[in-house]
Amino acid sequence: MQFKHKATFTAVAAALGTVGTAGTAHAFLPWVTTPDSEVFISGASAPSNMQRETVINNLCDPGLGAIDVFVDVVKTAPVGTTVLLAHTEQWAVACRAKNNTTLGAAANTNILVRKSDVNGSGNGTTPVANAVPVNFMVLSAGGCATSGTNGAFRLDGGNYTYRTCTTVAAQAPDAGTSDIEPAMFTGELAPPSGDFVKPASNWAEKDLAGLVFGVVVSTGMRNELQTDQVAAGILPASCVAGNETEACMPSLPSSYVASVFSGKVQDWDDMPIYGQSLTGANALPDPAGADASETVNGTAYSYDWSAGDVNICRRWTGSGTHAQHMVHYFDKNCEDGTSSMVGQPGGASLFFPNVVENSSSGNLDDCMTAIANGTSLSSTSVTPNINGSYTGWAIGYQSLEKNVTGSKPYRYVKIDGIAPTLKNAISGDYPQVYYVTMQWRTTGYVNSGLRLDATPNVAGINAVLNAVSNLNTASIENINDGFVYSFGRSGFVKPTAGASTLYTVGTPNTPWARRDAANNPDSCKALQKL
Repeated sequence: MQFKHKATFTAVAAALGTVGTAGTAHAFLPWVTTPDSEVFISGASAPSNMQRETVINNLCDPGLGAIDVFVDVVKTAPVGTTVLLAHTEQWAVACRAKNNTTLGAAANTNILVRKSDVNGSGNGTTPVANAVPVNFMVLSAGGCATSGTNGAFRLDGGNYTYRTCTTVAAQAPDAGTSDIEPAMFTGELAPPSGDFVKPASNWAEKDLAGLVFGVVVSTGMRNELQTDQVAAGILPASCVAGNETEACMPSLPSSYVASVFSGKVQDWDDMPIYGQSLTGANALPDPAGADASETVNGTAYSYDWSAGDVNICRRWTGSGTHAQHMVHYFDKNCEDGTSSMVGQPGGASLFFPNVVENSSSGNLDDCMTAIANGTSLSSTSVTPNINGSYTGWAIGYQSLEKNVTGSKPYRYVKIDGIAPTLKNAISGDYPQVYYVTMQWRTTGYVNSGLRLDATPNVAGINAVLNAVSNLNTASIENINDGFVYSFGRSGFVKPTAGASTLYTVGTPNTPWARRDAANNPDSCKALQKL
């Protein structure tokens, strides 16, 4: 299905009432101020865009009223048929629910869904089970502004209005999402709120879809890898630095990835890759003074980053993207005595490689960008701050629904010669595919500060959550329409018994899953056919 972008800003603005240019406050419609079913979802940032579009397209009925979409920061604006609205850590959708049997008690009612990506998947596990408050977006006329551009990514070809909101407040989540099953979030992978313990009752847990993950490197590093691997005969002689095709996509050995993230490689030229040493690690000379700083437990740490240093953009503990990476490369929480990822800080002395920890995948984008471009990065969601006097190469990890247009200065690479595409994931050749779950308390929805409905609508909340978690093949593939890279199509797959290992556009079904003998999600298991 093709998406259409219609210029209907005037019509939508008229329907909304008080709407103006960027920075102008507006009047909210009833589904924002007086929702019948209000839902708070915390957790995974990797599938967050997919979840927002699922709410917009599966729950909201544009025929019953306008659809209001809110984000904390417009990282990418929806354009035409391929670009999704992107945010940093917060989004919300308010609308009138579709009148169909899928929504049950929520049909023809005002629904408001808020999603917090703060601290990633870990916040979609333990805080949900224990009703621990996390930060969600505050929707207020004074704190939200109409975006200067009005766009859409609706499956019916219509538009929604999106706005930015600047403040957050604490509220216990009703539900959560995690890039892998909640049971994995213990020990070294646990969120700050502690180990996940599955409730004995009043608990629902459901598979959503498989998501392809990969390793990213600064574009400059990607370019040198291309040049080196042409020289080594790994890539065709016709490949030039900067070529974005799959045929010219350079590769990293999985053993090299594990070595870098465990801190065994301090300088880019320490360890050859397929017999070739990296040499152009920095575009600028090392400046004087400290380039990054942070205070931990009252102690100030400063770091003088130098030309040639390995720079790692990683996620905080509790992130699902981090958890799947640790499981995939280190067997964390699957085997005893496994290696750990290098962290930050290491002590009052200089600490190499340079490591920046990030709260969300959006923050990791910012980290990769700041190091590549020599710009500053200062946020409570990033440690340490980057002062902007240093330019280098960085390595990180992301799900395959980030940086689709290539506007960020980083690129995905092949691993062991295999590109992270749907074709290779469904064939079984690319194994870094992990399965997103959604979980929620089926009762015990509370107001801990932000909920607008004083008496939570239990039936309505459960109906909305069942609808949000009800992903079908068509909706998954429609979302994948937004994840078409120059090297191929990627994104989400649906585990389906008997599915073909040959991918065709329109059918993202995969015969592979990670499940135990009782058919429960188990990320420690190798991919196996259903």
